[in-house]
Amino acid sequence: MGMKYCAAYLMAVLAGNESPGAADVQKILESVEAEYDASIAEKLISELEGKTVHEVIAAGKEKLKGFGGGGGGGGLVASPVVDQGYSRSPAIAAAATAPVAVPALGGAVQRAKGPASSSAMSPRSSLASLRRNQT
Repeated sequence: MGMKYCAAYLMAVLAGNESPGAADVQKILESVEAEYDASIAEKLISELEGKTVHEVIAAGKEKLKGFGGGGGGGGLVASPVVDQGYSRSPAIAAAATAPVAVPALGGAVQRAKGPASSSAMSPRSSLASLRRNQT
C-alpha cells in the first residue's frame, strides 16, 4: 500500500474528519495530481474502519518498542568484504584502503589493510606519509 494513501487519510483526519472515506482520500490525492487507485484506498478504509487514528498510532508505537534505536555513525574502518577483493567496484576498493582524515582522532589515520591487520599508524606518522605521497 502506498504511503500517499495513508498520508491523505491522515490529512483528512487533521482537517477534522474523524473517519474519512475513499472519496476523501481521492479528493486529496487528486488535488495534488497524484495517481489514485480505488482498490488501494478501499483496502485502507476497510482496515481502519471502526478505529481511531490515535488508537492505530498507539498500537504501532507498542509494536516498535522491541526494535533497537538509531545510533550515531560508526567509526571509519575498511569493510572486510572490500579488503578481501570481493568488491566489484575498483573505486570502492580504492576508497577502502585510502588514508582518511579523522578530526576526532587528531588528524589523518591510515585504514587497516585487512581484517587480520591491526597495525594502525599514529596520526603524526600517517600525516607525514600523506605529505610524501602528495609530492
